[in-house]
Amino acid sequence: MNKVEASSAFLMGLQMSLNNAAYFRGHPYLIKSVESFKQKIDTLFTFLESIEIDISVGSLSLDGTSWEKPALIVELARTLHQRKIKSIVFKKGLNLEELISFLNVASLSVKDIVKSGGIKKLLPPEKAPHILVQEIDYSYLLEATARECEEVLSAFGDPDKEKDPRKISEFSDNFGVVMGKFKNEDLLHNEALKRNISNFLAHLKLNQKDKFDKCAAEVYRFITKYKAAMQGVDTDYAADMLKNLNEEDMARILLDEISTSEDFDVLSFRFFLRIAGEKRNMGIPDSLLALGEADTLKENPRVARNIQNLLSGADSHSISDVYRNTLSALLKNVTFGKGKVFDRALLDLNYRFILLGLLSQEKDKEKLKAVSRRISQEWPAIAGDKDWEYIRNIFDTIHKRKKAEPDLAEILSDIEKNISILIESLAWEGREDPALGYFIDNLEGVNLEAQFYLDKIFKEYNTSPYGLRLFLRFFPGSISAFCDNLANERFNADFLVKIIDSLKKIDSFLVVGILKYIYPITDQIVKVEVLRAMGCLSKVDEEFLFSILTSEDAGLRKEAAKALSKNALAQERVLDILLGIRSPWGLKNSILMDNVDFIEEAGLRQAGPRLEVLNKRHFFWNRNIRRKARELLHKWQA
Repeated sequence: MNKVEASSAFLMGLQMSLNNAAYFRGHPYLIKSVESFKQKIDTLFTFLESIEIDISVGSLSLDGTSWEKPALIVELARTLHQRKIKSIVFKKGLNLEELISFLNVASLSVKDIVKSGGIKKLLPPEKAPHILVQEIDYSYLLEATARECEEVLSAFGDPDKEKDPRKISEFSDNFGVVMGKFKNEDLLHNEALKRNISNFLAHLKLNQKDKFDKCAAEVYRFITKYKAAMQGVDTDYAADMLKNLNEEDMARILLDEISTSEDFDVLSFRFFLRIAGEKRNMGIPDSLLALGEADTLKENPRVARNIQNLLSGADSHSISDVYRNTLSALLKNVTFGKGKVFDRALLDLNYRFILLGLLSQEKDKEKLKAVSRRISQEWPAIAGDKDWEYIRNIFDTIHKRKKAEPDLAEILSDIEKNISILIESLAWEGREDPALGYFIDNLEGVNLEAQFYLDKIFKEYNTSPYGLRLFLRFFPGSISAFCDNLANERFNADFLVKIIDSLKKIDSFLVVGILKYIYPITDQIVKVEVLRAMGCLSKVDEEFLFSILTSEDAGLRKEAAKALSKNALAQERVLDILLGIRSPWGLKNSILMDNVDFIEEAGLRQAGPRLEVLNKRHFFWNRNIRRKARELLHKWQA
């Protein structure tokens, strides 16, 4: 292996390891994946004293050599740049623990990294002394208001204002952040802002063409966020901002949309045609075809998928013959063009769907075993690509075949195991993902033991609702052990509140029992959270809640009543208990006063007859309760 091959293997390994770290954090599979990546690093160290990577938006520089292909490396560059990483240096002496620490941090979402103060805060030098990360510093842009960004842009409409090339470069590199400061209304109604953005693009086109393409695409992406709302609305404002773009510039934007957009459809295409205008649309197809010949499309299956969807959709008839022929030629070039026969990413995609088809239809058990083995071999890449639609197709196909042919269960067990390992790993990350919920509700089994789940919850203090949901679904017999652990944490209010917050997102009868167990062992603050959580569940223990309506604590009575008042049948009994309290010598009047306050707050107007009863209570010590009931009745009548 030579230096170029070792560098390529290293970069591919880095991208794959970041994907795996995002999906398998804390799982044994990640260790194996990182060990494989470490071998690639050690191989590259035989050629280099240190591995230095410089990152830009769509390319990387490794040891002074620029890498812009294939698409996986472009994706790696974007991933790192989004996380505000300017450069990374790996030094000899790097060990596995440091590498795992780096990958765990670098694979976090952009939101989590920014929220935590950046990569350097999450990965201090003592944690990974042989990995140096330099961050992009544009904190002033993150903190800037839309008005401040507009003032920077205004410089491009004033020939007398200084235009510092270094600051322009930094502003351009992070133009997506700048556009994110604005709203659609800003561009619809602010003529000066539209003019300044147009002047900014014109300046880049003349002076920094490498920055121009990216910034023009960012402006277009901003506009397309509102394409659904813009149907039938004048889009001249958008055309004005992009008026300095010629046919080739617009073709490059269209190609970028086809290459990167997750939801490019006929609506997106029509919107582009409106923005481009009739005059530019005459020349765009030729420019698009020329760019398609030169551009790196061969390892981007999304290009083929988006064009196929565009040409085969129900509204495809509305696409002109010129564009239809151009897009068809692009599709042919992507798949079969000269020099692009070995389209690895597209081949991978097609191969996976062939496997899915065989999994669904193969009748011969020996051949089906071979298909199952092939899918298992592909699984690390499938999981790393985060293709939930494909994974769900595999999952549903297995269930369908097992239901029809139970004797296939053993043959399909390895694939099922891979899916459950993936779901069990992701369940503890705490991310809100509807796809996870589907699998958690439909998995037929898990691979880890109940003790693993208990350790996650009570040793690592991980209270992910998805993890708890798996535990309750597959280990109902371990609820007593779960409650014993809760009892040990009864003085840890912060932890109990987090547990309760997660439990209220799980609509299970087991949750009611757990919440009832927590209630008597903790303090008033946590008790309130327990009752609020019960109010989030579709079914509750009403008798338990009714018993709390007689509590001395107003806050507890209030939350119990709230939880019960969702049930119309229970409301009358709630009102009877709250307002039917006997109060000899006025000893319970303070409780009644609190209860009237709550009824007013909740707007329970059916309490009117009971308030009339309170308004008629005799004796001077009931004076205040009579007044309060009367005031509320008058307020409602008004």
